Amino acid sequence: MIHVLHLLDRTTTAEGVEQFALLLKATHPSAGIRHRLAVLGPHDTVELVRRAGLAEIFDGMLTLHSAGWADPTGWRALRRAAQSLDMPPTLIQAWGIPAIVAATVAFGRKFPCVGVFTEPPDRRQIRLLRVLDRPAWRWIAMSAATAHALAAAVAPDRITLIPPAVSMADAKAPEEGVAALRLALGIAPDEGPVLLLAGDGPSARHDWGLWAGAILQQLYPRTRVLVRENPRFREGAGGTALSNRRAADPGVDRFRDALADPDLLVVAPGSARWSALVHAADVLLATPDHATGTGALLAAMAAGTLVVTTPVPAMTELIAHGETGLVARHPAPRFIAARLEEYMTDSTLRYPLVDRARARVYAQNAVSAMAEWFVQLWKDRGGTE
Repeated sequence: MIHVLHLLDRTTTAEGVEQFALLLKATHPSAGIRHRLAVLGPHDTVELVRRAGLAEIFDGMLTLHSAGWADPTGWRALRRAAQSLDMPPTLIQAWGIPAIVAATVAFGRKFPCVGVFTEPPDRRQIRLLRVLDRPAWRWIAMSAATAHALAAAVAPDRITLIPPAVSMADAKAPEEGVAALRLALGIAPDEGPVLLLAGDGPSARHDWGLWAGAILQQLYPRTRVLVRENPRFREGAGGTALSNRRAADPGVDRFRDALADPDLLVVAPGSARWSALVHAADVLLATPDHATGTGALLAAMAAGTLVVTTPVPAMTELIAHGETGLVARHPAPRFIAARLEEYMTDSTLRYPLVDRARARVYAQNAVSAMAEWFVQLWKDRGGTE
């Protein structure tokens, strides 16, 4: 029996939690594998776990809080909790830098470990990984760009590239219909086109997409830009009713009042899944940064929603211009708006692009394929250490 202890922390991205949820739902219960979950950090991480439905899978989920400046990663709490487990883990799988630090400090070389990265690490994280890297660690990159960035910090022969997954069941259009979905978000039936901006968190560059939408609005006055609020927003901290004043990211807050038409922007709740929002949009616009992630892109591709992105390696791995979507020549609002205008004025572009995009996702990004990769890794690690 292989016992996998999963560690999530405050830096685990919303996409990382969604990928984790897909993986666990595909492998739990599974013969010969048992999963345990420990959440390190503040309440907003627990909120992400709850929204992803993970708390329903695990009995006795461990919620471990760090001890402030004296123990910012929560390794002390992790070591104490591990002593109370009914059975020690066979291996540890960390989904964030603080979790990697906590596992290294709390357990040392006692157990084999796996670190998962859904987006490329930044320079500070690379420096830290150079210190933390040990033969006991194996590293998972969920894109080639992430694998390339990791290779600057850890041994390349211990990096495994596992493509991210998307639920094909979620790719189906909602039963209530697109019009009802838009209405629930505050978008009237006569409004459109609707641009959905991908990306979560404070590092997302939604301001680029907002300006591109404002440029497009000069041609299509009823254009609406849809943004999902920061998914770490907690209900009760700012109300539960849909509101365009909810926090999405600093870029949105900074440029909201500068927009000529404040109705251009529509903010969806953080609890909304990308698999639902992509059906409400005509186009998914991936902003030029690593905070975009790939989960939203995969959801759009599977649902048949056109993706427009910028020439960033993590994005162009999935989106080839003229094949599976559109890629702007430069990561600037006017070039993004030009690609959107090109699409709007040529009705023959849509169906070939979305059909090829959907076929690519179905062939390379199924949940079963991702689960098979991870299960094989767990068995190899559990049987060799």
